[in-house]
Amino acid sequence: MSNILFFTSNEIAPSIGGVERVASIMFRELTLRGHKIYTVYYIKTDVPDKLPDQYQLPLVSKLNAKENLNFLDDLIRDKQINIVINLGGLYNNSSSLIVKACRDSEIPHISVYHNSFDSLLWSWHPFAKLMKYYSCRKLLQFILALVERFPLYKGAKYIYKYTHTAVVLSDCYIKEFRFFVNLTANRVVSICNPLPISIERRTQWAEKENIVLFVGRLDSQKGLDKMLRIWSHINSNGWKLQIVGTGPLESKLKKMAVQLSINNIEFLGHQSPFEFYRKAKIFCMTSLYEGYPMVLIESMAYGCVPIMFNSYSAAKDIAQKMGNGIAVKAFDEASFIKELMRLMAAKEELEVLHKMNLDLAERHAIAPIIDKWETLISKAIQSKGNQMVVRGLSD
Repeated sequence: MSNILFFTSNEIAPSIGGVERVASIMFRELTLRGHKIYTVYYIKTDVPDKLPDQYQLPLVSKLNAKENLNFLDDLIRDKQINIVINLGGLYNNSSSLIVKACRDSEIPHISVYHNSFDSLLWSWHPFAKLMKYYSCRKLLQFILALVERFPLYKGAKYIYKYTHTAVVLSDCYIKEFRFFVNLTANRVVSICNPLPISIERRTQWAEKENIVLFVGRLDSQKGLDKMLRIWSHINSNGWKLQIVGTGPLESKLKKMAVQLSINNIEFLGHQSPFEFYRKAKIFCMTSLYEGYPMVLIESMAYGCVPIMFNSYSAAKDIAQKMGNGIAVKAFDEASFIKELMRLMAAKEELEVLHKMNLDLAERHAIAPIIDKWETLISKAIQSKGNQMVVRGLSD
């Protein structure tokens, strides 16, 4: 069995968010299979359900500092780490740090990309408004690809060179990865996230109520302002919108709901969403970008019918290939309103889609996904560090 180091931005606790819930599952399942898991993070979170054996980098303000590298070198040596799984492969500063540590210790690492490269563009404030327009988005993506491939830049191409395997969350992201990093990249695989809940019984249609549900952080990424504008044009007619989550924009969004004179809306704060999934008929997502959103998979496994903006690569895959839902043209609020109103009125269609989506839980079963991870980890450990580097240089 192996000693594995998870490297991530946030301290791991199931209550924080989707990535942390997935990391918690991997931690638990790999531990049950005999592996020893440690975690290094750089953003501390004060929550009661955090996992054991977690260590914070000593210097958070400058990730590439020598103090952080020495800390990682010592930890890898003291804990006899065999492999590092970098859960934040998209972030160049932290990823280049773990590359250095793994090269120092001559151990392999796997980079996991939990989000789309578009998230880097959305997070740069000057570009955020431009990203809403298709032609601007394509131009900015091309510029980002040039930057990431610049020979002297320690970004995605540099990180990939020393990565044993890059893991993305859906087949559609393999093409995206190659566009931004390396057109001929052959050490990239897709492993979807396991469903981070155990559904003991299938949700019955009779349990469902006329509820449209939104679950997520109340920040700019999740686009709840768009959902509020959309709902303000909906003839609710006995339906209500429930919002589960908190975040920095909560006060502003509540004021917006009042200004729009929205009726039949409930801000429910931070709660476990699972009973809300069980009661809701429709699940809405208006995110600017996502990777492979677990709230979407969770809601569908409880029989919710999703409607979302087609604003990230996996949206259509999840809505139409993996499950049954509606992906509306990105940021087209008028089309979203039209489709949502049609769906709310289509009782028979909703019931049929509800039953079809219940099977999604089986497609994201934990055991076969962890099997894939164990196979990948074993292959990476068996490869020698110098062979990994040579192979990377040849890609």
